[in-house]
Amino acid sequence: MGRVATVTEMTAVFSLTCIQDCSSVWSSWGGIGSLCPVGSPSDCCRVKTVRSAREINAAMKARGWEPAWPPGTPVIETTLQPGTRVNMIVDAKTALAISRGDAITPGGWATFDTVSLQATDMRQRAAITNQFKPSSDGPFFVVEMEIIRPVNSIIGFVGKQADTTGSVLRGGGTQIQFDETIKGKDRNTFLKVTSEPKALR
Repeated sequence: MGRVATVTEMTAVFSLTCIQDCSSVWSSWGGIGSLCPVGSPSDCCRVKTVRSAREINAAMKARGWEPAWPPGTPVIETTLQPGTRVNMIVDAKTALAISRGDAITPGGWATFDTVSLQATDMRQRAAITNQFKPSSDGPFFVVEMEIIRPVNSIIGFVGKQADTTGSVLRGGGTQIQFDETIKGKDRNTFLKVTSEPKALR
């Protein structure tokens, strides 16, 4: 993974009136990916604020949640725009429903990363614990989704997590947390599936 920008650097960049190439800017800081479809530069500036991982993690701990963001890294509050593509890890039941064309309940987290088809690497890089995706719900799949209406989100890097198995998951990938006030099946109002599920081996 490339260099992680400081909060000061991120704030300076997004104080510009327009960013001409989102993807190249983001990739220079470790591959977070683009915040908007290429060709829509005005959408790249819809960043609300840059906060520290320490601040976001403290808020999570206060709610009884495990901190999700690595210390010393920026966490960006933004509005993801229609046309933005993300990848999501889903369990076997959800993958089957997608293949059948049935309704699903999308998760509240996704990534800009190209997901490795190795299940072990997926768990490590995305720090997906057995608490949230137990091995018994496998095999797991990756599916591409598209944002179809603007959604408030926070994005940054994945912090390490202690798994229920006793192992430590290293993290390091990119992660997106969608607006947590939109829950369950209501996430279908801003997400649509754009690929067939690909099995993780």
